[in-house]
Amino acid sequence: MAATHRQNCCDGLSKAMYQLPRHLLPEKLKQIADYCGDQTAMDLLQHYGGGHLCVPQQVDALHQLSQVLGVAAAAVFCQNFAGEVIQIPKAAKAFRALRNTEIRRLRKEREPLFNVARKYGLTERQVLTICNGMDEDYGQVDLFDVDDM
Repeated sequence: MAATHRQNCCDGLSKAMYQLPRHLLPEKLKQIADYCGDQTAMDLLQHYGGGHLCVPQQVDALHQLSQVLGVAAAAVFCQNFAGEVIQIPKAAKAFRALRNTEIRRLRKEREPLFNVARKYGLTERQVLTICNGMDEDYGQVDLFDVDDM
């Protein structure tokens, strides 16, 4: 089952996760990646992002963490974070930066403005703002943007 999960994790959204700008990832995800590997951090982001996780002392093959991470990766994760309650961030800022890069690429390739806006659920004006580089807010913390914390 874990092998099947690993294959599925490399499809769709998971592929995009590996393109996330590391400097924009929340510190907790960087820490998990440093101790347990990028795959573990991305799997946790995909399955628990925006929620909390109570890390057990150890896991067996039937434990939910083993099903999500694979038995070996779950064991390493528990070894490093046992007993902690971890808030798994959503990494919204990193995903937004990845989305904006893709929007700029599509527009550079002459994809119609309307199509790009609809693909990402944005207005045409928002797409133009992104393409003009006016969306860069990396130095300013939004008081109400707690998704990345």
